[in-house]
Amino acid sequence: MRSVVQGKQEITVKVIKDSPLVKQFIPLLANEELLRLANRKTYTVSGEIGVMDGEHKLQLVVDKRILVECTGDDTSGEKELLGLARKLDLNALAKMK
Repeated sequence: MRSVVQGKQEITVKVIKDSPLVKQFIPLLANEELLRLANRKTYTVSGEIGVMDGEHKLQLVVDKRILVECTGDDTSGEKELLGLARKLDLNALAKMK
């Protein structure tokens, strides 16, 4: 887990890999059609599906086994979360064993 601070904004990035609980949750986050039916905002970040969970959390599924959560404080919004997520090297994360 890492925190990034820019001015007064703080965003925490958490990477969860190969967790049994997360494995059950990932298929729901990876199904873009189901997310749209549930009225969730989805984005494409480096070829992966990103899902907003409320106003201050962005969740990404990488390589169908890694969950990346970007959580911002009250001053960080969708724009800041997406900006940081697009700077992450998701290909390097996918290569993690």
